This record gives sequence, structure tokens and C-alpha cells, in this order.
Amino acid sequence: MRGLLKIILALAIIAGFALVALAAVIVVREGPEGLGGAVNAFIAFIQGDQEHASGPITAPGLAEEAGARVFRIVQDESEVRFLIDEVLRGADFTVVGATDQFAGDLRVDTSNPAASEIGLIRINARTLATDNGNRNRALRTFILKSAEDEFEYAEFETTELTGMPESVAIGEPFDVQILGELRIAGATQDLTFDASITLESEERLSGSARSALSHANLGLTIPSVPFVSDVAEEVRLEIDFVALAVMDDGDQASPSG
Repeated sequence: MRGLLKIILALAIIAGFALVALAAVIVVREGPEGLGGAVNAFIAFIQGDQEHASGPITAPGLAEEAGARVFRIVQDESEVRFLIDEVLRGADFTVVGATDQFAGDLRVDTSNPAASEIGLIRINARTLATDNGNRNRALRTFILKSAEDEFEYAEFETTELTGMPESVAIGEPFDVQILGELRIAGATQDLTFDASITLESEERLSGSARSALSHANLGLTIPSVPFVSDVAEEVRLEIDFVALAVMDDGDQASPSG
């Protein structure tokens, strides 16, 4: 038993020296920020950081109604993203985090647009990615906490559509405001998107939506790092989507429409 304990102790000491040596190499080659990235990566490893979706993204579907048609978001042609400004190493920089892993239905009534509806929009926050791996780990582990199964998904639930036109014609875009509630990282906030939507054909719908919020109002904490001297309070949210009609058998129309 004593021999085994000695072996374990020796291995622990060797591992400790190895970590110190690795940190020294990183500081020499990459500077203090490189060490910070290594520490973040090590913490993420210890805590079991999850960067992959737990499964395919889905959202509750909307039912067909007389005179209306249901369209379902197509991930391959859609993207949701956030943008936030910061000062990085003394220069203005805009961080963009994006994913195509979101789902939801829209029901459009062309004869009575006011009766149209947007279903629950569900986003896999774990798959949001920026241009930097360390930033991505910080998003999943510290900011959105999406590495935890409890916070993997963000949701937007529409409560009202305002400004709908009297009629909807193929090929003619229309503007609408989408009011609802955003739920992310255990917090909720009322939010309004300004959207432009186009019924491209009887089987294809496209659109974009824009909004903004304060990350502090959501209770999100952005870690302080020495090479980022300022982070804006406002976070801009953008959605570009394509949705295809849901057919009678439950499948979507083909992308070619």
C-alpha cells in the first residue's frame, strides 16, 4: 500500500511540474492572455465543458388551420447571431456569435394576416460560436452556462404580432413587430424584434429580424480579461431565416420549392 501511495504522489508531483512548465511556455510564447486561455481551457476540462449539441434541434410545431399554412425553419439556410462591441488590445472590435441550430414554426394566413402566428423559437445556445475558441468556452462555461444541460437551450415565445398588413402577396415583403419573451441562462426578458418577412412562394417563406438588449438586465456576467478594456452594455440580436411549408404528411416542401 505504501508503495502504491508513493507512486501516486510521485505522479502528482510530476504532473504539477508539467503544468508549471506548460504555463511558463505559454507565457513566453503567447503572453499573459495565452495563459488565461490555457487556464480557461483547463477549467472547462475539469468542469466537463460541452461544446456539442445533445441532439437535433426541434421545437413544438404549430397546427394547420383553415386558410393558413404552416412553415418550418430550415437550419441549413438560417442563422441566429448576437453582436457586441468591445475594445480588444486597444482597437474597436465587434464580437459575433452565430449558430444555425434553432427551430420553430410560423403560420401564415394570407387572407387574414392578423391571424398569423409564430410558434416557440428554440435555439441551442451551446452551439453559438465566435471566432475564438477561448471566447466560446467562456460563453458555454461562464456567461450563458450552456455547457450545463439545464441551460443548453434559449427560447423566444411570441406574445403578439403588430403592424401586420391587410393582405399578404407572394413576392411582396412586409414589416412587422414581434413582441415576446426571451428565456436564456435561467433569466427572462421582454423583447421586441423589428422584422421583414417575404412569402417567396406558396411553399417558401424568408425573413430577418433585429433587436437589442442589455446583458446586465439579463444578469449575464462577462469575465474580465486584461486585453479587453471595454465591453458595450448593448447586445444586438439578429435572425435571418428561411422556412418551408409543412406538407400534409408532416414533411417540409423541398428546398427548390
